[in-house]
Amino acid sequence: MRKFLIPPNNTSYNVERGNAVVETQLDGGLSRRRKDVLGAAKIVTVEWVLDRADYLYLCAFFDTELCEGAHPFTIDLVVDTPILVERTVWFLADAPPRLVEQKGLAHKVTAKLEVMPLPIDDSANTTYLDAYEIDPDAAFAAYLATPEP
Repeated sequence: MRKFLIPPNNTSYNVERGNAVVETQLDGGLSRRRKDVLGAAKIVTVEWVLDRADYLYLCAFFDTELCEGAHPFTIDLVVDTPILVERTVWFLADAPPRLVEQKGLAHKVTAKLEVMPLPIDDSANTTYLDAYEIDPDAAFAAYLATPEP
């Protein structure tokens, strides 16, 4: 699986968390909810502003490497963490890369990516929550200093 080398514009992110809960509305009282899916996928809307060489790279990557979007690829994204992490993604079939604007040498492209979920580390999350309640800045600094798994 090949990595797409151009990260999206960092100001263009729109992350939609996957829905892992099934809910039933009841005639009276609160709805009933339960977790239904482990690791629901997230949908990320991205945007690139590319020069001519980068635009050609995107088109060639999509058409040939991804077989017009049928195959997954990796890319650096900010999804579950506040830093770039390499993630496995697919272009959504109903929202593949789309040239939305072209001005001079700049090509503005948008797309939606389905992001493969990472396993949830309840222990690490609990540790972070506890540390944050004591000192948010120190908890974040400790998080940044923790090596990636």
